[in-house]
Amino acid sequence: MVGYRQWVVKRWGPESLISYLVHCPWCTSVWVSVPVMPAATIWPNQWVIAAFAIPAASMVAGCLLDRD
Repeated sequence: MVGYRQWVVKRWGPESLISYLVHCPWCTSVWVSVPVMPAATIWPNQWVIAAFAIPAASMVAGCLLDRD
């Protein structure tokens, strides 16, 4: 487990809603996008947008490949 996820589990327990939200990749992506999208708006540069789009595309590809 990543450090912040361990901290959340210790603080609120493994069955809490907050613990679920930090362990769910789709939920975490929402929290990550909150600071990222204003940055992409402030610096609308193709390299900034690519830097944010590549990890998102990687996550979608991973989810598609992990499906049964």
